Amino acid sequence: MAVQCSDPEHPYLICHLSLHSADGMTALDPVSPSNTHFPPDRLLYGNLVSSPHYLRNLEGRSGVYFLFPDVSVRLQGRYVLQLTLMRLSRVDASGMVRVGESGSVLAQTRTRPFDVRPRHAYVAPRKPRRRPALACPADGRSPTEQTPLTEFFFQQGARIM
Repeated sequence: MAVQCSDPEHPYLICHLSLHSADGMTALDPVSPSNTHFPPDRLLYGNLVSSPHYLRNLEGRSGVYFLFPDVSVRLQGRYVLQLTLMRLSRVDASGMVRVGESGSVLAQTRTRPFDVRPRHAYVAPRKPRRRPALACPADGRSPTEQTPLTEFFFQQGARIM
């Protein structure tokens, strides 16, 4: 998703994640007024809103990225994530934030469908090697490696692992 925004606007940008059915047609975590649990039981949980991170990609180009390192889906199934880029209310000429304005949606996009596996079939990614390698799981599978981009963001100080 490419949206042109000037540097002064970056502090006012956020990205929000929401979970949808595999066809993208049904939002799966709407907040229901009848939900009496606090916090509500949601399928998608973790930090669902991210502020901008200024990082370089693998080609060395600087960019603005939104990271969601601790997001999980509670139940196995096939889903898509919707990402909504929003601009929050800006400050006025006096330097005060305008109260009561909700901001505006700049863009939305969805991921390709993905599968959430049962817990016993999941192998957590490991952090980049800084110590001796960890032992493999008892069933003999090798741990899943991080992507090169994830490792490169981590090297730049992003808190994603």
